[in-house]
Amino acid sequence: MNFIKILFFSLIVFYSSNSYAVSFPIKPPAGNFVTDEARMISIEDKQAINLIAENLLKEQQVPLYVVTINSLLEYDSIDGIANYAIELFNNWGIGNKTHNYGILLLISKNERKVRIEFGSNYDRRYDIDAFKIMNNFIIPEFKESNFSNGILSGTKALDNFARRIELPEQKAPKWLYPLLIITILSIVGIAFSLFKNGRKGWGWAFLAGIGFLIWMLLRSSGRNSGFGGGSGGGGGANGSW
Repeated sequence: MNFIKILFFSLIVFYSSNSYAVSFPIKPPAGNFVTDEARMISIEDKQAINLIAENLLKEQQVPLYVVTINSLLEYDSIDGIANYAIELFNNWGIGNKTHNYGILLLISKNERKVRIEFGSNYDRRYDIDAFKIMNNFIIPEFKESNFSNGILSGTKALDNFARRIELPEQKAPKWLYPLLIITILSIVGIAFSLFKNGRKGWGWAFLAGIGFLIWMLLRSSGRNSGFGGGSGGGGGANGSW
């Protein structure tokens, strides 16, 4: 009887969690950086935004996406635009894990909310810049119902922001130096084994294993090259009109 109760409770929890799972717009194909579901951007401004974002990615390796949706509730999001922006950022994998400086400009039309979301490698001190862009370039235009112009102005300001800051140098991971020491010791051991036992020793098998591992890593990196796997949470700014 207890087993039936546990099973019944588990099914309720599973059904509830899946019934309210947050969903996302489809990420635009490569070379496109605008998703305008709410139809807030003119054709001319959309082309201009795509050109700005394309050049920014080529020249600074910073992906910039602009997304408009009709409503957060349409995507089963009940936690506000800031949380949804992070979830969308992560779902699309804007930026990448080693150069996580992507930028997302998200507008929810029905809630009258705007969010600028930065990749997790940005410092929170850049929130001030995000608030300035929001309050000086986007919100004033939105209050006059000049949505397309406000989005374009915000995109230009974000482009200037991404170009003028000095991106921090990537620090070497903590595991790098221990790995180098282990690698050196392994090389010494392999050389000794090969010198003493030739192909009959463990060194030859170890080398073959390393060669296979390197081949797998190169193959994997070839499939996953480019931008993807980035995550939000690096700060930003909210706005409303």
